[in-house]
Amino acid sequence: MPAESTLDDLMYWILRSVKFDSDHGYEFCFRDRQGRKLSLGSFESLDGYAEDFEIGSLSLEPGQTLQLIYDFGDNWEFTVKLERIEPLDGKLKAPAILEKYGQAPEQYGDW
Repeated sequence: MPAESTLDDLMYWILRSVKFDSDHGYEFCFRDRQGRKLSLGSFESLDGYAEDFEIGSLSLEPGQTLQLIYDFGDNWEFTVKLERIEPLDGKLKAPAILEKYGQAPEQYGDW
């Protein structure tokens, strides 16, 4: 993902990778370099809205993870691991899904 992409953009791409609708609330939880737990989501929190935070501005190191909790009714949980930080590259215009493993779950299942 480009550094200027927001956490809201990241959430969209995660949901796109499993073919989920993006019509529910969500929250990212993670610890920054100082060990402080942050929560940023689609609803107001003490730490702010996910759409206001660019990925490149987060205080994260390679190897750290973020938890995405999506749809507080069904409580879907995704773990995102930061593999590496690369220098800004004007060639990288949009994120892309590079690999998929296994079968994606159904968002709503049988009703």
